[in-house]
Amino acid sequence: MTRIPGSLINSHLITLDIENHRYILTEDPEVEFISCTTLVSWFFSEFDALKIATRLTQVHIQNINTELPELMKEWDDARNEGTLTHKEIEEYITKGKKPVMPKSKSGIEWLNKNINLSGEVYPELIVFSEELGIAGTVDLLVYNPRNWQV
Repeated sequence: MTRIPGSLINSHLITLDIENHRYILTEDPEVEFISCTTLVSWFFSEFDALKIATRLTQVHIQNINTELPELMKEWDDARNEGTLTHKEIEEYITKGKKPVMPKSKSGIEWLNKNINLSGEVYPELIVFSEELGIAGTVDLLVYNPRNWQV
C-alpha cells in the first residue's frame, strides 16, 4: 500500500477551511463552492435527535422502556465511538498506527480482506468541480494502477 496523506494529490489546487466548512481554490479564493454536505441538506431535513428520540421512547416497542436521556446518551456515545473509529482507521492508513478500538480493528481487517490496498490509497481526498461549483471530501479512495480500478 502506498500511503498518501490526505489531499496531497490536489492540495496545491484546493484546501478545506475546516472551521468554516469552506473549500478554497488556491489560485482563485473568490470562487465559491457548495459543499456536498450543504447540497445534501437541501434535500433532506436535519436529524432532529430530540424529536425522534422522544417519539421512539413513547411508541417504539424496542425503546418504550428507555428514558429519553438514556437514549440520547446512547446516540451520543455511538456518534463519538464512530468518530474515534474513523480517526483510528484514517491514522492506520496514513501513518501505519495500530488501532486500539475493536471496531477500528474490525474495519481495518475488513479493508485488508476485501479491498485491494496494493495500489495508491488517498484518505480524506478533496474532490471538486469548478464547472458545477461543488466540492467535498471522500473518506477513502483506493486506486489500483494495474487495472485502472478506483
